[in-house]
Amino acid sequence: AAEATVAKEAAPILIYFEKDRNVRELTRVEELLGAKGYAWKRLDVAGDEATLDFVLREAGCERDDLPIVYVASRMIGTFDALVRADVSGELAAAVLG
Repeated sequence: AAEATVAKEAAPILIYFEKDRNVRELTRVEELLGAKGYAWKRLDVAGDEATLDFVLREAGCERDDLPIVYVASRMIGTFDALVRADVSGELAAAVLG
C-alpha cells in the first residue's frame, strides 16, 4: 500500500510597510523571500494608525524600521532579522513548520 503524503501548507508571510518608506529594504525583503520560493503578502499600513501602532508595539520598533516581516502571528522583524532567521534555519522552520 502506498503511503499518502500530505503536503504541509506554508504559513502566511506578511510584510507590513508604509508606502514610499524604506522602499529599498522592502525590495531586499521580497528578493530574499522570492529566492527561497516563499509567497508573501504586502500590507501597506500608511493611514491605518491602529494597525501601524499594533505592528510597531509588537515588533518593539519605530516607524523608520518598517518594513517588518511576520510569519503567521510570529514577528520575525526587519530585513536584518529576516537574514539572521534565514541563516539560522528559524525562517524555514516558521514557514514550513
